[in-house]
Amino acid sequence: MEKLLLLASTAVILLAQETASQWTWTSGPEGGYASGLVTTPTSVLLALEGGGLFRTTDHGTTWLPCGKGLSPEATYFSGFAVIGTTVFVSTNASGVYRSTDDGLSWIPASGGLPPTGSYGTALAAKGDILIGATYAGMFRSSSGGSSWVASNVGMPVDTVFYALHVSGNSIFTGSDEGAGVFVSTDDGISWNRSNTGLSGQALNVLCFATSGGTVVAGSRKGAYWSTDNGAHWAVCSGSLATMSVSTLWASGSDLIAGTYGAGAYRSTDNGVSWTEISGGLENGNVRALTSVGSDLLAGTYGPDVVYRSTNAGTSWVSAGKGITCHSIYGLVARGGKVLAASHRRLYSSTDGGVAWSFSDSGMTDKILYALALRSNDILAGTTSYGVYRSTDEGVSWTPANIGLNGNAHTVRNLAAEGTNIYAATQSGIFRSTNDGALWVQATNGIPDSTVLTVHATANGTLVAGTNDALYRSTDNGGSWTATSTGLSLPSKPQALTSDGSTVLVGMPNGVYRSTDNGGTWSQANAGLTGSHDVRALFCYERPIPYGAALFAGLSRAGVYVSPNNGESWIDASDGLFGPGMSPSSFAVEHGTLYAGTFSGGVWKRPLSEILVSVDRETDVKPPREYSLGQNYPNPFNPSTTIRYGLPNRSHVMLILFNTLGQRIALLQSGEQAAGYHEVKFDGRGLPSGVYFYRMQAGPYVETKPLLLVR
Repeated sequence: MEKLLLLASTAVILLAQETASQWTWTSGPEGGYASGLVTTPTSVLLALEGGGLFRTTDHGTTWLPCGKGLSPEATYFSGFAVIGTTVFVSTNASGVYRSTDDGLSWIPASGGLPPTGSYGTALAAKGDILIGATYAGMFRSSSGGSSWVASNVGMPVDTVFYALHVSGNSIFTGSDEGAGVFVSTDDGISWNRSNTGLSGQALNVLCFATSGGTVVAGSRKGAYWSTDNGAHWAVCSGSLATMSVSTLWASGSDLIAGTYGAGAYRSTDNGVSWTEISGGLENGNVRALTSVGSDLLAGTYGPDVVYRSTNAGTSWVSAGKGITCHSIYGLVARGGKVLAASHRRLYSSTDGGVAWSFSDSGMTDKILYALALRSNDILAGTTSYGVYRSTDEGVSWTPANIGLNGNAHTVRNLAAEGTNIYAATQSGIFRSTNDGALWVQATNGIPDSTVLTVHATANGTLVAGTNDALYRSTDNGGSWTATSTGLSLPSKPQALTSDGSTVLVGMPNGVYRSTDNGGTWSQANAGLTGSHDVRALFCYERPIPYGAALFAGLSRAGVYVSPNNGESWIDASDGLFGPGMSPSSFAVEHGTLYAGTFSGGVWKRPLSEILVSVDRETDVKPPREYSLGQNYPNPFNPSTTIRYGLPNRSHVMLILFNTLGQRIALLQSGEQAAGYHEVKFDGRGLPSGVYFYRMQAGPYVETKPLLLVR
């Protein structure tokens, strides 16, 4: 049965129209670790550990990422403060920032802070004065952060404070290093120790709140209250007396406490006694609290991140829709589905990242380091249970671990080449020739037992990286030899990819390139700016005349694309910010490039927006010889594109066959002008399997396989 020819073109077609290009954050996978909440005049801001900032204007019903203008270093946050309509945030690596649009965008507010002062640990506002705790001591600013001055009179030397709180005319600060509580009554100019009643782990103070003239301090062992401005402290009664209190919040006449692992508690008598209010909290690790209107919001460590209570904490419901703070270690895509391996679970999306669901049925270990596609299955490498295999596109998984023992159950990376599968483990390289049913060690010549990454090139050469060296094998892993000519070693090879005989390795100091299958190397950093710490490399095989496009993900420096086998790189990071600037993995599906990031979930961007500028630089004159490109995508479902080149006007026959030699479709028949051409084929109605397409043009005849996967 012949299929309709959907498109035949005699013009060179660029990959997209000329439009503005931006990366966008997908809606997941949801989850993360809350470190701070603050209520502003019109919204609530959430800080995530390693995952940037999020914002809600509907009491937590929906959240959207915010934080444009923050340095890529600003992924951990240590405190919020609000002065009027201006919001301030302290970061753990790049100082203080301020926002005048409720957190949508930020500018630096660290004038005068020393380098070690950029590592903030707490922030508070008293009137128009900002107080900041840092690794360089206490600082204060009366200019909205434009300038800061040291404010350490009375403070112990080399002590870091992690809590700041304003109560009336006093400022309280607490140390998690056993120094207890200090109080300032002159706007932070000088400080006095106020520890009477505190001892042992109670001197490790983490948080404060004030209710009805009573100041409550949360410590590593219990909560304490004071009615004389911190001069004397008494332990709170009830269960909270022995717990580690992580956060405190005063809401009207109530005090709410969050704990490390034991849920939330409430006091209605100014902190003297407490009762548990954890109903509905699926995670008892409560790290942040705030109120908005009559609602309470609690930030936790868990898949839902934020919970909301409309009845003073009596019950809680999930309020974390849209919050994504997952570290994605691996991405694969096929047949309209994207799979993301995270530090928590394996997720999948079938709608371009709009919705994500768990996709790890059958897995004991749900923390994954690696994913690899093969023609009929998907392989997953885990942190402690070895390899799993799926034959239904990630719906269910079965163990594939026989032969993997001890440390080999920690699988860092996977590579597939023909019928061979290779696993980089904590105990060397292992090879399987039977779909993972049995593994044998293939590490001869690699002295370091920990192998971080492995890659199989198109011609069968293997390249593997350890903590400080790179190795090559040309006999399916039977033996390995060190390959170091031109490399800056010792250094950690972190990513590998290849295009034909060109192999690239990503290292902390940039990209290195080999044009002889990994024999010799030269640095290939032309065009890279900022951090050269390369964490991800990916080859997208485009049809002629363009050739493959290479992508590099740099830690805190975004995405770069190379149109010329890695000789030079072009910044393709428009729209990325916060944790999105640290890509860890890539995949392509239906014309979209997906990027998994460290602590920032999955981002996406149409390939056309990235490649159109690259293609403009490509010579698109008629080819010198006939050529037939590999279809793309391949495997495909349901449609694919085939491109070919004609050096002169020719009669072209392009036919699709099945494995029995039966003709399935006539894709092209007739005269065509010199140049590059393409046809698109829709495989709807055909069963999954291998097919072949053959082109005959003048004296030229060539056949290539293609794979339809349902």
